[in-house]
Amino acid sequence: MNRMLISFALIFSFANSTFANPAADQATNPCRNDAETLCPGITPGEGRIIKCLKENKDKLSPECKAQHEKMKEAAAEMKDACQSDVQKFCSETPHGRGRVLKCLRKHKDEISEACKTEMKEKKEAHRKMKGS
Repeated sequence: MNRMLISFALIFSFANSTFANPAADQATNPCRNDAETLCPGITPGEGRIIKCLKENKDKLSPECKAQHEKMKEAAAEMKDACQSDVQKFCSETPHGRGRVLKCLRKHKDEISEACKTEMKEKKEAHRKMKGS
């Protein structure tokens, strides 16, 4: 159960920026058009866009579905690399809204090299995805 919560927390922290970034174009965010079409009038933030897209998962474009799979894979890699650090430093941290990642960053000098490396790689990938 705890592993599943960690996995979901990591997935949603990455997914939130991918699904809910209205400034991103279709090339960097293949779910943007889906969010605009399937979730009109929903204000981004606090996972509202993600929730809407999940509720409409059968209607998502192939590109958005592929992006979601990439995010799940990235989150699984991060979960594998950081699970012991999450348990050691962040076991009391409530999941959601990126709090587990914030906790890991707070302990950046104490976490394992594998977790540091994975966090650095995901941060760079996230930066590229946002187009910054």
